[in-house]
Amino acid sequence: MRTVPYFFDTFPRSRRPEYPRQTGEVRATVAIVGGGLTGCACAAAFAAAGIRTVLLEADRIGTSATAASAGLLRQDFDASFQATASQHGLRAARHLWQSIRRASLDFAAAVRRLGIRADLAPQDLLLFTRDGADAARRLARDYQARRDAGVEASWLTARALGRDANIDGDGAIRIKGDAFDPYRVCVALAAAAASRGAVIHERSTVRRVRAARKSVEVRTESGSITADAVIMATGGIIDD
Repeated sequence: MRTVPYFFDTFPRSRRPEYPRQTGEVRATVAIVGGGLTGCACAAAFAAAGIRTVLLEADRIGTSATAASAGLLRQDFDASFQATASQHGLRAARHLWQSIRRASLDFAAAVRRLGIRADLAPQDLLLFTRDGADAARRLARDYQARRDAGVEASWLTARALGRDANIDGDGAIRIKGDAFDPYRVCVALAAAAASRGAVIHERSTVRRVRAARKSVEVRTESGSITADAVIMATGGIIDD
């Protein structure tokens, strides 16, 4: 049985974009491999700066990991803060958190600035455990490490977790974030990139990426792009 991602399925079929396959030999400043949210955001940024950009998507824009995602924009990284600080130092962990938070806020601001209707709304996220007292203590230490670093977060006891979120757990860290429709944002960013001169191709599987001294060749099934730089924005490894 084929599963259709929720955000793709609820988007009007008549408004789903279509871009041509890549053919022939093309020259660009930047080649982007992958037409999900990351790739389309990069394409929009480069195109807005007047940089010759080509984006290659193996399937359809935004229909893979982007459309299947949870649609959550978190102002935090997906790892233990305490473990990150222990391995890389408190300063580096704080800098990483600040960078991700800034990127999250900038992304939300860009969605609003571009007038993208993507149901963007504040949505706190919970990192919780229900694995017993030891796991709860580890999570509490992670929360304390965040507090010591001046990272914004709050702690929910087991009782508060049940009351506020109806979750039966042993405690939780509450972090700020947003909920949004990732597919709508992705196709809007692709359209914004194309309107500013970016060339976008769908159904253009990349078969090989080869770096030379001053350029990179990205070869598809029916052509190639020679670029000064390439951005790999795929959800998985290319079999090259």
